[in-house]
Amino acid sequence: MERQSDQEPQYRREFREYLLREFGIGDRKKQDMAMALFEESFLQKVREAGILGPELKEPLYQIMIGPQPDEVDEHWLPIREAGIAYDSGWVFVRIGGLVMEGIGQRRPITDEGRSQISDIADEYSASK
Repeated sequence: MERQSDQEPQYRREFREYLLREFGIGDRKKQDMAMALFEESFLQKVREAGILGPELKEPLYQIMIGPQPDEVDEHWLPIREAGIAYDSGWVFVRIGGLVMEGIGQRRPITDEGRSQISDIADEYSASK
């Protein structure tokens, strides 16, 4: 059995196997093209059917806001609004650990993202 790349997600490896098994498409470049076409048409159809919302225009950052550290609600804000919220002194605000992108995929926030939110908060505070 061919060694699979640890870098490629499992669903893509399985889709490659499906393309080979069902359609005899074994060339990797052709498989890549078939997957890209499938993903594009699939996403278009599920959006038209109302199953998925539109793709996000910009990343949304998880921000925890509440009256006290143990009483927070999760909010998803664009980076500028996240920075402004982070500047708030009248409620507890904490930068969460996730960023939402694309069609809702979540990834861990980077140190750079945290730093940008903090910088925006500092700039906003200085402009008051």
